[in-house]
Amino acid sequence: MKHVIALGRFNPPTIGHSLLLAELDEYSKRGYNATLFVTSSMNKPQEYRRAFKLIPGRNPAADEEAAWEIAEEVLRNPLSKEQKIDFLEHVIQEHGYNVEVYKGELLVRLNDKLFWELVGDDREREVIVLAGADRVQEYTKFAEDFNEQQAPGLRINIQIIEVGKRKDKALTAKIGEADGAASTKQRYFAILDDFEKFRKGVDGDEDFAWDMFNAVKAGMEIPEEFRVLKKKPTEEGNSIRDYLDRVSYYG
Repeated sequence: MKHVIALGRFNPPTIGHSLLLAELDEYSKRGYNATLFVTSSMNKPQEYRRAFKLIPGRNPAADEEAAWEIAEEVLRNPLSKEQKIDFLEHVIQEHGYNVEVYKGELLVRLNDKLFWELVGDDREREVIVLAGADRVQEYTKFAEDFNEQQAPGLRINIQIIEVGKRKDKALTAKIGEADGAASTKQRYFAILDDFEKFRKGVDGDEDFAWDMFNAVKAGMEIPEEFRVLKKKPTEEGNSIRDYLDRVSYYG
């Protein structure tokens, strides 16, 4: 069987990602098994602490600069893998796409195990990887290195194809209307509590957009246990406790 795949964080899924789903579906119509791989990534304690350091005494919803930095560089994973899969499957179902979202135990990343999970014992070893322009070079090098390590009879025909715009006037018009609906923007709008702008980046009706907005907004909130700033020591002592305090403050 021939395979076409795409993988990413989708945190959160956007109207832009619908172009990717549409392209996967187009390949499925040509006999490919289309699979979407969703990575598992969540905000970490150190990221919540870093986010809080950016906003002490301020309201991030009122400070757009701090909000953007948090959305772009710090709290990049507000949704769990399960939440992302639920939202993506809703979009797939609404469009009627023949695309499967991978739910196996394999850690989702572009590596040898992912390819062998796909092809198994298939004689027809062909895998197309759809990638954004920023990933094409990286993925192409991986595919070349992967096949160099395989015996001639075990090599997989891997093609890395840059995602293009599907010829769907309604969808592409909506994409343009969303003004580059990247996940970063969606996280930013959630921090600002701006549903109207967030709504433009969602491929779905208003109820679906509200569900995603509330989920992202909840994931961008800093839990109370991380809303603490450690004070800088006034004197640097030589005890182990003083050393640990300094490491804790600066790191």
